Amino acid sequence: MRVNLLAVLGSDIGLLGEIAAARILPGAARGEAVAMLVEGLLSYERLPAAEPRATSHSGRGYISAFIEGRWPLHKSWFVPSLGPDGYRLFLDPPRGLVRYVGRDDGRFLGILRAGLGELARYVERGTPPEHVVGADFSEEERLVARKLHKLVDGLPEEEQVEILETLRQVDLLFEKDGQLYHVEVKTGLRFKPSKLRRKQMVLEARQKVLGALGLRPALVYITPGENWEVEVRLVEP
Repeated sequence: MRVNLLAVLGSDIGLLGEIAAARILPGAARGEAVAMLVEGLLSYERLPAAEPRATSHSGRGYISAFIEGRWPLHKSWFVPSLGPDGYRLFLDPPRGLVRYVGRDDGRFLGILRAGLGELARYVERGTPPEHVVGADFSEEERLVARKLHKLVDGLPEEEQVEILETLRQVDLLFEKDGQLYHVEVKTGLRFKPSKLRRKQMVLEARQKVLGALGLRPALVYITPGENWEVEVRLVEP
């Protein structure tokens, strides 16, 4: 059987474009990954000082509990847990890996803050985290997270929340000649300027939030060919 890969991918061709753009752009960082790291840093600074009160769980698998409080905003990104091998902070774990056992009695708040402390040292110094699972971030992503954290630290909380929600939607972030860009990736079998308008509207909306930090918008248009070559256009609105 012989099939055309581009035809098989169909609407999923966009995933191929994002992967290609991340490899082609020098120092590109995933927007959602950067948002997660910045949120982890901000959350660590906001949580009250606490230490893990329990170090293991004798039952099967991992357990966790719901922690009160606004930070971290996306609690499914940062899941403190106890298991037979000790305590862990899972980053965006798959559904079903951790079983919730009600509301936190204080045990998991300590695990959360300890894990976020390890994550902060990983971002700021490159120290490998001992109890954090899923810290699969590139050096570029940690670098961009450090820069953005400095920019948002000290802003009103509502502005920080809006910035994080916007960063989550960004395909890529990359720096060129000292300028940081937030990038939207468009992939199509043929280059159609008419298709750019919708993406430009998305960039304009994000720029209203991220422009205050000094970021600029950029659009990457990727056109894959049947010979496995791709044509890349970088457009600055």
